[in-house]
Amino acid sequence: MEQPGSGRLRVLMVDDSSADVLLVKEAFRDCGLECDLEVAEDVRAAIARLDRLARATDPRDAIDLVLLDLKLPGGDGADVLRYIRTRAELRDLPVFVLSGSQAPSDRTDAERLGATVYFRKPENFAELLRVCRVISDQWRGRKAREE
Repeated sequence: MEQPGSGRLRVLMVDDSSADVLLVKEAFRDCGLECDLEVAEDVRAAIARLDRLARATDPRDAIDLVLLDLKLPGGDGADVLRYIRTRAELRDLPVFVLSGSQAPSDRTDAERLGATVYFRKPENFAELLRVCRVISDQWRGRKAREE
């Protein structure tokens, strides 16, 4: 993994679908974005990794953003979002929800809890590329403001 400021996006993807993980990796690559994608397959693994991030002193432990599914084994992705927004060390971490849920309440709850952006999981690769471009543009804009 590259050091901060290297131009590589470091993502924690919280999703139990290996197929979705592979598609997201491919979409980021097709967008021309160098990306280190770390995966947590359930709520417990995600919170353990985020806890390590909150206590991190080593830049190699850094994460630039979280890509979060809401329907996960062992709990709800909203629990992960809630955890992020209630920890002072993590509060500013961008969280992009990428959920297959069609329930309007899931979107409303995610926005209320502080999701940066809520996306429904795309039905095709072209739509996923659009989502990855939005994420890429937001990350690059944030990075430019910080430099």
